[in-house]
Amino acid sequence: PPSARAVACIDAHATSDLTMVTGAPPRRRKAPPSRELPTKPSSPASARPQRSKRARSRTLALAAAATAAALLLIVALALFLIEVEYEVLSESPSAQFSSATPSEAGPKSPAASAPSPPAESQPPAQPETDVSSSARAEAADLTRIVSSDDTLWLTRWAPPVHPANESQLPDAPPRRGASPALRRALSDIGRSTAVVVTAHLRPDKLRAALESLVAAHPGRAVGFPVFVSVDLQDPDEMDYTWDWAAADADAVATEKSGTEEGSDRRYEAERRESAARLKAEVMEVVEEFAAEQKLIAALDEGEESLRAVPIALWRHTNPFLYKKDSGHVFVNVAAYAKISRHYRWLLTRVFSADTATGELHKASQGAEFIARFRRIIILEDDILVSPDFFDYMAATARLLHQDPSLYCISAWNDNGKAQWVHHPYRLRRTDFFPGLGWMMTRAVFADIVRQWPAAFWDDWMREPGTRKDRQCVVPEWSRTENIGDKGVSKSFSFKDHVGKVVRCLPENITAAAIPSSNSISPIGWDPDAVLLDLSADTFKDAFLDRLRNATVSRVSSRARACSERHRSDVILRFSDAKASGSSGAFVNLARRLGVMDDERNGVLRGSYMGVVSLALDADFELFLVPKSFEERPGVTVGARECL
Repeated sequence: PPSARAVACIDAHATSDLTMVTGAPPRRRKAPPSRELPTKPSSPASARPQRSKRARSRTLALAAAATAAALLLIVALALFLIEVEYEVLSESPSAQFSSATPSEAGPKSPAASAPSPPAESQPPAQPETDVSSSARAEAADLTRIVSSDDTLWLTRWAPPVHPANESQLPDAPPRRGASPALRRALSDIGRSTAVVVTAHLRPDKLRAALESLVAAHPGRAVGFPVFVSVDLQDPDEMDYTWDWAAADADAVATEKSGTEEGSDRRYEAERRESAARLKAEVMEVVEEFAAEQKLIAALDEGEESLRAVPIALWRHTNPFLYKKDSGHVFVNVAAYAKISRHYRWLLTRVFSADTATGELHKASQGAEFIARFRRIIILEDDILVSPDFFDYMAATARLLHQDPSLYCISAWNDNGKAQWVHHPYRLRRTDFFPGLGWMMTRAVFADIVRQWPAAFWDDWMREPGTRKDRQCVVPEWSRTENIGDKGVSKSFSFKDHVGKVVRCLPENITAAAIPSSNSISPIGWDPDAVLLDLSADTFKDAFLDRLRNATVSRVSSRARACSERHRSDVILRFSDAKASGSSGAFVNLARRLGVMDDERNGVLRGSYMGVVSLALDADFELFLVPKSFEERPGVTVGARECL
């Protein structure tokens, strides 16, 4: 051990030296007591709650930031769609609905160079309004259209006939299987009914549609002139002879610079080139069919010459200047706006209506040919028609004119799949506008033209303010077929529903399909029987009577067995929105049965008085009845129950 003297000589404060000498650590002095609360010594166990708390704080902050970003995105999307809708809706009548002037219509068509009618044939001056220029442009464009070579060719075989003289027309030439009453009906409406086929970018679909239409057409001796209306609203697509190769080369050269602008320009050039080529092919298809039918008409071989189909080409060239048609999350609003404008354009030309006021008038002497049409049949470039399509339209036309509770005749059944169609001639009334091959009168158009929508015209036709409790007539077995697997609607429901609706063909009309009893409509298309059985009161009484005598089944899978056991119609009940606050019950039932489950403005697709009808066989039907239906006064549903 060190000596006491050595230890005494060492300063007590030289702690380092003391450590070196003694080899023992120095004694630490106790710190004076602190007045502050002592802190808990940190340790790994005590650090975990603090780190966990910090992690939760960071998580909450990130969640709040994500929520705020989502809200901002939703608000931005809503503002963007509102802006889109505002820009579409805020188009002036002259820009949205009026015809294109020669300066804005791009390249002139043969119609534009035709001579104008005499001065005395011009319409009287319209009252000056803020859209008077639109009305004048409308009349001028109408004059150009009706002066075209194609339309003048139509007037040679079908001179203008005043509607009051329709009854003096001779009967249509005999058609295989057509009754005298049906031939008379064809003659009554043939020369006062325009058939319009809308077309855009699908030349292959258009060719198939025109082939089926020409095959079903009764011929020029009967009437039904065909107008193929091609939509050319995009300014870049009007001149389909433009040198797009040069534009593409320019885009390629710009792209080599490595800029994003060059890539965008190349994509735009490719898109325009593709659209222009498709437009050119559409024109070629129409011209090919028109030339072929003109050649047949020129043959002096009697009946074959009379079978020629009059076909004329219309071009909708009023530019649609709204260009924000990409980037929409859900639907292409601009595309639907173009379709709505096109429909109003062609309807106006058929019925010769003033786009500004909705007044029907004769714009010129040439327009008398168009103004004389009392009704229109609208088809699309992806719709095929049945061989008896025109017979069906002729048999129901008188009912459409005489019954104010109707506003259209459609050849399409939304639920016309193979398992739900059996009777080839059974007709129904429906509260849901079907479209897809339909007929409308001039009077109905005059009633709705002033409120024509800027977009989504078909859903607008289903709105209560447009429908006004009116209905449409549809066949159980569709007389049209939709082959448009690609389109603006992006094939919504096409694979599961629309593409599976079957078109009635001659081979479908067999002895097995002829009903033995309990049939609403007769065998074949009989205009007199249709007028009697499909009138509003008669159809409603027969419909309610069938519901009273039907058998109620609790299980959808036993519906057919119940019908065969009791030889009656069958009812399946479901809880509707009024009863349960949700339409989920009908959706589940519709999906089990394989029918469309959507609705518009509270009206189920294909329904009448809220009831959806499906054919079990040629005699009996399956009724999907909401439970609230029985709340109507004096209504009784079901005579028995099938266990």
